[in-house]
Amino acid sequence: MKKYEEKGNFMKKKIFFGLFLIMGGITNCVSIQELINSGKMPAVDGYYLDLTNQNITSLEGTENIPGHENIRTLDLTNNKLRSIPGKIKGLENLENLYLITNKLSSIPGKIKGLKNLKYLNLDDNKITTMPVRIEGLENLEGLYITENKLQNMPKDLKGYKNLKILIIINNPPIDKVDIRTKGLQKLDQFEMGSKPDEKGLYIG
Repeated sequence: MKKYEEKGNFMKKKIFFGLFLIMGGITNCVSIQELINSGKMPAVDGYYLDLTNQNITSLEGTENIPGHENIRTLDLTNNKLRSIPGKIKGLENLENLYLITNKLSSIPGKIKGLKNLKYLNLDDNKITTMPVRIEGLENLEGLYITENKLQNMPKDLKGYKNLKILIIINNPPIDKVDIRTKGLQKLDQFEMGSKPDEKGLYIG
């Protein structure tokens, strides 16, 4: 009889904890707007906004983030984003965007609203292709696409004329692909291969 009582108490605690998580929004997938509406949007810390581990699935509502005009760095690491919208509102002053460990499968050829973005980190996603250029990110200086599933890379990267850093290591299908970087006069660091210390640079 005692065993059944203990089991019953355990199940009650398990159900209660599950309800607590759901009511607390911990397990719910949300958009940024829904996070704002819930009153659980973290505050901007100086120029930095930490939105890691929030189960975010959509960037809808960025223009409504309190203090959005001050954000220079936005960290969305470890969320559930499947796509990057063609326009991101309210973050015109953003310089650093971290989308590490999400569920992204592609990079759009156009991202409006981020004209001052300098560094874009897309490490640890499921991206398979890289566009010839990303319209709207003409000032991009650093692009990180490590630990993805890249299968196709444009041989000519002149559409990224301001790039200083391009890191695409640990994308096995493209490890031995020659990439022409002629026209990238500002490129200082280009790494590709299956290990962090393997570097390849082909000037064509």
